[in-house]
Amino acid sequence: MMKSKLFVKSFPVLLVSLSSILGLIGFFIYFKNHDISYNISDLVYAVVKLFIIDSDYSLTHINIFLNVARFLAPLSLATAIIQGVLNLFSSRFNIEKVKRYNDHMIICGDAKSNRLLINDVINTKKGDFIVVKNENNVDANPIKNTIEYQNINTDLLTNIAFYRSRYLFVSFNNDAESLNFAASLLDTINIDQIQKEIDIIILFKNPKWSELSNDLGILRNINEKVSNSRHLNLGYLNYIDKAIRKNMLVCAPDIIRPIEGISDPQIEVGIIGFNMIMQRLIINLALNSHYINNQKLKIYVSHNSSEEFSIFTKEYQLNNILEIVEIDIEELSNEINITAIYICENDELKLMQYMKVLRKSDNLSNVRRFIFIEQSNNITSLLPTEQNHIVDISKEVGIFDNVIDESLDDLAKTIHNDYITKLKETNKLQKDKETHQKWNLLPDEIKDRNRMQADHIDLKLRSLGCEKVNIDSPKEIYDWSNDSRLEALSKAEHNRWMAYMYYKGWKLGDVKDEQKKTHPDLIPYEDLEDYIKQYDRNTIKNIPYLLDVSGYKAVIK
Repeated sequence: MMKSKLFVKSFPVLLVSLSSILGLIGFFIYFKNHDISYNISDLVYAVVKLFIIDSDYSLTHINIFLNVARFLAPLSLATAIIQGVLNLFSSRFNIEKVKRYNDHMIICGDAKSNRLLINDVINTKKGDFIVVKNENNVDANPIKNTIEYQNINTDLLTNIAFYRSRYLFVSFNNDAESLNFAASLLDTINIDQIQKEIDIIILFKNPKWSELSNDLGILRNINEKVSNSRHLNLGYLNYIDKAIRKNMLVCAPDIIRPIEGISDPQIEVGIIGFNMIMQRLIINLALNSHYINNQKLKIYVSHNSSEEFSIFTKEYQLNNILEIVEIDIEELSNEINITAIYICENDELKLMQYMKVLRKSDNLSNVRRFIFIEQSNNITSLLPTEQNHIVDISKEVGIFDNVIDESLDDLAKTIHNDYITKLKETNKLQKDKETHQKWNLLPDEIKDRNRMQADHIDLKLRSLGCEKVNIDSPKEIYDWSNDSRLEALSKAEHNRWMAYMYYKGWKLGDVKDEQKKTHPDLIPYEDLEDYIKQYDRNTIKNIPYLLDVSGYKAVIK
């Protein structure tokens, strides 16, 4: 397809070149056969005249080269002119069409996932879109509404497309380029000219980029560029975490084996493989697996890189959050209390070897298996689906609804706004404190704290044997206030909060220090002062209100 694209673009040039070469050869033979004196300038001049059909040569007097050239020359010139006119008008037509767009999305960058995102937008009819790419990038399959840019074309991208858009996605193969593009764009646009809600979303390929950029203050510097805007929001996402989150909503351990009692036994799972997906899966489990029985999730990890895994667990303080047992796959097959197996492996041969061991195990042969792969392969398509749930990350990364999870953000905003309202009511609001700002002015990490709290509500509902349904459902609303397990849920909420703080690098300290990342409340729930426990209790008691304002209610399953 790439060769075909290049051929179409260069076809007029090839025709002109071929006409010129044939003309030169033909006139050389013609002048020589007729004893006409000439030099190279005479040959060139004669060839040029062919392109304006200025020739009286008849078929009987000229050679085959000249005969072909005199017909091919004007044709090639006409082809070049027509293609140039079509390109000019096509570009102008796209620009005029873009001027009429409103609430559209703009997709910037050369990441492969962008094409998947565009295809999903087209297939799901999410709305109008514009693709912005570097003009040096040759696209074998051009997409409609593509605007080419060199660095940032202020007239085309900002003045025409940006101010009427709804979403602008930035995703390059190089994550550093994504950051640089976003920073340059924010320097280019006029913040005061923005009169409607616009979300700029930087989509990282590697989750480490967003974490390190935040730790080094890069994201904070970029955020400051939009701090004075009431309408412009800046967000940072990575495809892997988004895809894993979506799938863990249906294959979390407590969905496979519900935990609804305070005395229920500890959940144990097995994780096989070692790659980026495996690491992000463990982080997802660390942040979300905090149950009403208040026991750490126990994970048996079978991998091939003990030293690298040790560095990974230390970086995110995972041993403070999970009970981790490193084990080889043969030993894993002897465990009797495994609820689910999560396999993160794209090597087909290794995957087959893992499946063979599991199949031979009396304890694990019937355990549900969730296979996370980076892209489709031949083996996973042949595995029986009743026991093996296949998660192809490559198919998840370009889904619009995965990227724009407005329901989660809406709930997170509600949680934060309720927090701000209570601060105002108690005269505790500090306008210069970063956690006391309006939602669009919050640092992305603070937004994430609210998102994680919102994301854990479904697990808390499952802990009570409940589910959320539309508020107009005929099912009777659950009597939340009279459940004796609410204190246990408050403890689970504290454990969830601690897990997030550990993940972000916080440690126990005598005082809360944002720079040193120390906090005095990183201690067991039982050791907290009662007024601190009340924060967690209020979080639990507030869930029915949060569901109500979101259009839901809790009911017994």
